[in-house]
Amino acid sequence: MNLTVESSLACFNRLVLSFQDEAYTLAWYLFGSDEPAAAAVQAAVERLYRNYPADETNFRIRLLRLVWRQGKHCRPRLPFEKGFLLQILSRRQAQLLLMVAVLRLDYRQAAEVVGCSEGAVAG
Repeated sequence: MNLTVESSLACFNRLVLSFQDEAYTLAWYLFGSDEPAAAAVQAAVERLYRNYPADETNFRIRLLRLVWRQGKHCRPRLPFEKGFLLQILSRRQAQLLLMVAVLRLDYRQAAEVVGCSEGAVAG
């Protein structure tokens, strides 16, 4: 392995280590258990690696988006008490609430992950 490939791999690994816990948290709340959550994060990392180093600037958003796409049909388990509001949320609204309240993404970042407008998240 040459120096350029080694440094590129080291950079990729640092990025993964920086955001893997956040990606796993999203996956766990989407899938509700460890094994499918870990598999989703692994698949997302592998896909990112195949396309690396396309653009490091939005690595976090791209990783979260790849995880979300695998679980976008799941209704997330939310770490809040059940109440009327949570019962009337759509699946997408519950996913956005998870991203903003648990992962602490701002509205713009959550919109980037799910591919909607910032107004749709804030609205």
